[in-house]
Amino acid sequence: MQSFCHTAAYPKPVDIDTQHNLPDFIMNRGGVSLRPGDGIIHSWLNRMLLPDGVGTGGDSHTRFPIGISFPAGSGLVAFAATLGVMPLDMPESVLVRFKGEMQPGITLRDLVNAIPYTAIQKGLLTVDKKGKKNIFSGKCLEIEGLPDMKVEQAFELSDASAERSASGCSVRLNKEPIIEYLKSNIVMLRWMIASGYGDPKTLERRAQAMEEWIENPELLRT
Repeated sequence: MQSFCHTAAYPKPVDIDTQHNLPDFIMNRGGVSLRPGDGIIHSWLNRMLLPDGVGTGGDSHTRFPIGISFPAGSGLVAFAATLGVMPLDMPESVLVRFKGEMQPGITLRDLVNAIPYTAIQKGLLTVDKKGKKNIFSGKCLEIEGLPDMKVEQAFELSDASAERSASGCSVRLNKEPIIEYLKSNIVMLRWMIASGYGDPKTLERRAQAMEEWIENPELLRT
């Protein structure tokens, strides 16, 4: 997927040329091209996910609410675009398990902040730079204990894993919120096709893959 989320607001002359030329280049190769003003690429990527997907992207905030994602530097992204493959080492993981139910007045940001707070209490994360400890750095966060949250809420947790310097994040959810999310995404993908977005074959294949998963959610690999 390609977007103009970093250049659409204040484009330079070279950016305007790119906005005219790059979409066809992307779509002719089966990619999906967004338009200037469509917004942040991560929000769109999240709407095209399959629950068992492993994704990568070009900055630290490429984090998915379902599936699992890892950030990749621009050099690695260029490598993948050139050769069609990407080397990826699976990091060690840190289990973060919530217990109980969210109480009135507690927000998702409170849960986000509870992760480093607990690590500080356990001596696994320090604030001072001298002799700094960070149990999350370079690891994959595995978050459990909130299986019925909305997928959009799960994204708040996964996206914030970048703030912990984590290499990746997964959130364990029940199938019901995932199915609700996929149904909404199927509608959006077919709206994109009807609105002239491309590549239409790529978008339709993804919509059909989502429908297949809804019909047989046991396809989700664990």
